[in-house]
Amino acid sequence: MGLDNDGWGQSCAFLDYDGDGHLDLYVLNYVTYSLDMPQERYVVLGGRKVQDYLGPQAFSGSVSRLFRNRGGGTFVDVTRTAGVYKPNGKGMGLACVDFDGDGRTDIFVANDEVENYLFHNEGDGTFAEVGLQAGVAVSGDGRPKASMGVDVGDFDNDGRLDLVTPVVRQEVYSLFHNEGTLFTDVSWSSGLAATTGRTTGFSPHFGDFDNDGFLDLFFTNGEVVSRETGGADADDLARYGTPDLLLANDRVGHFVDVSGTAGPYFQRALIGRGAAAGDLDDDGRVDLVISNAGGPALVLRNEGGGGHWITLSLRDRGSNWEALGAKVWLTAGGQRQYRELHGGGGYLSANDRRLHFGLGGATLVDQVEIRWPDGAREVRRGLPVDRMLPIERKRP
Repeated sequence: MGLDNDGWGQSCAFLDYDGDGHLDLYVLNYVTYSLDMPQERYVVLGGRKVQDYLGPQAFSGSVSRLFRNRGGGTFVDVTRTAGVYKPNGKGMGLACVDFDGDGRTDIFVANDEVENYLFHNEGDGTFAEVGLQAGVAVSGDGRPKASMGVDVGDFDNDGRLDLVTPVVRQEVYSLFHNEGTLFTDVSWSSGLAATTGRTTGFSPHFGDFDNDGFLDLFFTNGEVVSRETGGADADDLARYGTPDLLLANDRVGHFVDVSGTAGPYFQRALIGRGAAAGDLDDDGRVDLVISNAGGPALVLRNEGGGGHWITLSLRDRGSNWEALGAKVWLTAGGQRQYRELHGGGGYLSANDRRLHFGLGGATLVDQVEIRWPDGAREVRRGLPVDRMLPIERKRP
């Protein structure tokens, strides 16, 4: 098929970057590594030397790959000709969405300890890397962070997709607010920084976990550098375990830590890595599946209350039948929400493709406007709430 990637693959995402109706593939690679490289690193715990992990600084970066779908079941590597060749990247998170609303899918790469990349789709089959100009390459104070995973979502319902990236302990997780063509680091003003400076995060998720019409935040956490806790004889959980975080959106641009009341799971110190979000039992509440290093996967069933909801499953006839790249604006109860069906998100995980909307007290969806991947628009009005609704594109 032409999908030859010999790197340390971290995540991947389908996207139709050239608008030909065929899904292309971006493969995110981490660092250049082999088992022949030196493996030893030690920390001092309780007066004894204890073996620990080597950090990303010990390795050189790696090239991620963009494969164009030629149709007929084959792909071609266009990494260089498309302008996304970056040999020093250390990719940990990937999101392929239209950030500036020009109708073309862009690519955001969250890198570990080096600047993030934002590849702007130029519309001629090439990309321009604009991370620094757009304000997402580094944090608001000008420092690259150990970005580990990414998710996108319109947390303030202004019709633009924002970015969140968790990082290592003693840094603070980054929340970038989309202003249109530029992003602003609102990690501190949103309350995110005050909550996240003591943890290391991996897989973030924007999701309306209480169905009030505003996106909340979930982070899977787990350390990568051994802590003093328990001394040299401590097990891995004591050295690397950290509780996960659930932050509620207060509807005015701030996030509040509600982990203490979200259930006993959030009091457990685990070594979290991957997490996938989706409504597993079709009850209208977003659930979570979490993978932990050195432990079993866990399923968190959302049993919270909250408002009404609707979940849309889009289908478009043709090669892009999942309608990746479709945009949806939903109006209900005087509130307008925006989603884009996109590739990527989280860390080493794949989420529910369906688009979930919390509706609060609204008992009717006034309007759903869909922009299909090829730009065609469709409007549905007067939709019922509290149900899964398949929407297949209407064609002449």
